[in-house]
Amino acid sequence: LYVIETGQSTVLQQGRLLLTAQELATRLALHFWNTVPDAELTAAADSGALLIPATYQAQVARLAADPRAERTVREFFAQWFELQITPSFDSRLSDPVYHTIAGSFTPTAATRQNAIDEIGDLVAFLYRGNRPLIEVLTDNRNFARSADIASLYGVAPWNGSSTPQAIPNRSLITRIALLASGISNTRPILKGARIRQQLLCVQLPPPPPDAMNVVVEFSPTLTTRESVERLTEQPGTSCASCHTKLINPLGFITENFDPFGRARAAQQLFDAMGRPTVSKPVRTDAVIGVPLADNRSVAGATEAVNVMATSGEFESCFARQYFRYAFGRREQAFDQYVIDQLTFAARTGQPLQQVMQAVALRPEFQMRMSR
Repeated sequence: LYVIETGQSTVLQQGRLLLTAQELATRLALHFWNTVPDAELTAAADSGALLIPATYQAQVARLAADPRAERTVREFFAQWFELQITPSFDSRLSDPVYHTIAGSFTPTAATRQNAIDEIGDLVAFLYRGNRPLIEVLTDNRNFARSADIASLYGVAPWNGSSTPQAIPNRSLITRIALLASGISNTRPILKGARIRQQLLCVQLPPPPPDAMNVVVEFSPTLTTRESVERLTEQPGTSCASCHTKLINPLGFITENFDPFGRARAAQQLFDAMGRPTVSKPVRTDAVIGVPLADNRSVAGATEAVNVMATSGEFESCFARQYFRYAFGRREQAFDQYVIDQLTFAARTGQPLQQVMQAVALRPEFQMRMSR
């Protein structure tokens, strides 16, 4: 969909033009509902009333509170968390090791989407309930409506309306969609890189050329963590500098969950035919570096999330990602004030719905660049 915005004729500071009332109505409707303006918004634009601050604010509040806004909220968080990379659960059932690990759990072609939908239901629930952004990271309740995902948590499915059931040791980074590997081993490298880059907005340097085709060979006698450490953390190698400090620690903190996202205290190892070899305790302790200069060690995901929640980095990352989503471009130096205001609103615990309205209330949202 191409949206043509010409703007009003008067050029403002920094080469910006105010949008016309109809252009503003279209931008609002696309921003909150991902569709065209409804009759009320169109009437406000056609009459010119939308350009009156009080009317504009009322329309922003109406659109944000409308149930149609929840679909866009789900879409934003799905993009931010890269939920599209969630693997299928049923494509490797013919692999003897994967099949053995699955045990009594029988995934279907719908299981992947069910895992993604659980996070969508989480953010929609918090958005409707006027809860703060940080609870997206810390909330430990079950939002799985499907029996397959709920069974991985060991709880009954949520009915979508009652108070969700708390699950011990769960948070955003231990949701099934962010843990499931799609293979017979967990993927600490992928998990760690995802948290560092997507949730904390730390840009990782590209891997060196000699690492591009390296495959992590898993062993019937070594835990996944031990295998990854041996391959990527050898002193003096090109991998060690990033993996040891930036990537692996944030992947290791959730190694007490298996490839399907089920809680475990030990990792049962297998030979190539799916026959058990040895069971070894998993280690989840790590120095996660949040912020990067912090050398505190955490015992696992619960402590790590507490550190993230107090660091402010999750809210800062949200502000940057939501700015890009709202404006459809990467930020420039002159956009930093807008991002700072969003960060402040999120860090001070303002309701998620209010924070997400704040973008549309900014004067920059009501303008376009003149060139």
